[in-house]
Order: sequence, then C-alpha cells, then structure tokens
Amino acid sequence: MGRTKHSERGPVLIAIIALKFLKGAFFLATTAALFFFQKDPSSRWLLRLAEKADGDPRLRLTAHLFRDLSRNFQLHFSAIVAACLIAGIALATEGTLLLLGYTWAPWVTIFLTGVWIPVELWDVIHRFSFRTLALMIVNVAIVAYLFLHRKDFHRHVGEE
Repeated sequence: MGRTKHSERGPVLIAIIALKFLKGAFFLATTAALFFFQKDPSSRWLLRLAEKADGDPRLRLTAHLFRDLSRNFQLHFSAIVAACLIAGIALATEGTLLLLGYTWAPWVTIFLTGVWIPVELWDVIHRFSFRTLALMIVNVAIVAYLFLHRKDFHRHVGEE
C-alpha cells in the first residue's frame, strides 16, 4: 500500500490539513511576536491578543498552567509565549502528519484534538459564547471525520 496521493484526498481532509497549518502558523507567529517584542510596551496588547488567540479554552488552560509553574519556579519566560509555541508546534505537526498520510496520523490528531473536547465543553457550559461553541463543534467534527476515515491512511514510516 502506497502513500495516499494528494488528488485522492477529499476536500474535508484538505480543509482539516489547511486549518491545522493555518492555526499552527498563527500561533508560531504570535510566539515570535511576543518573544521578540516582550520589552516593548505594546507587548501587553500582544499578550491580550494571544490570550484570545484561538477562542477556545486550550490556550487559556495551557497558559494558566505555565503561569502557575512560572510563579512556583520563578521562570523568566512568559507563560503565554510557551503556550503559543507548544500549540503552534502541535498544530503544525498534526497538519504535516495528516498531509503525509501516515497510517497513525489520524490517531495523533484524534487524540490531540479530542483530549481538549471535555475542556471545551466545560468552557461552553460555564462561559458560553457562540465562538467557543462553534470551535467545539468544528473540533468534534474533525475527530468524527478522522475516526470514520482512519482507514484511508496507508503510508507507513520508511515508505517512499
């Protein structure tokens, strides 16, 4: 079984891959902006922008954990920068694995997306917004789509 060809990919999978790359690029650009302009007075504005970056509780929860660690261990690196960096790398990795069509790629994305759904659900219940609800629905749809189409991925590590 060979690699799934780009032309064989359905439009939904291509949209998922594009969304992962777009969100990953956004978080990595935010990371760079925050890191390089952290001493600039406008960095407070950038931090507020980053805290609202993807509109779901993922970034908020991750940043909160890093802030707590920063206080406990007196780290001198912004928690939100670390959260954005991790989110950017994870999203870019998901997109790359899906693009390459590895057999286990949908499972990585199912796990990395699905693990946040309970947190998103809690956020929708306790801090309802249509934006958060829409993002949760999109993430549930991504998990469902990849689960239903997981057998369409045929490439194994080392295959040309």
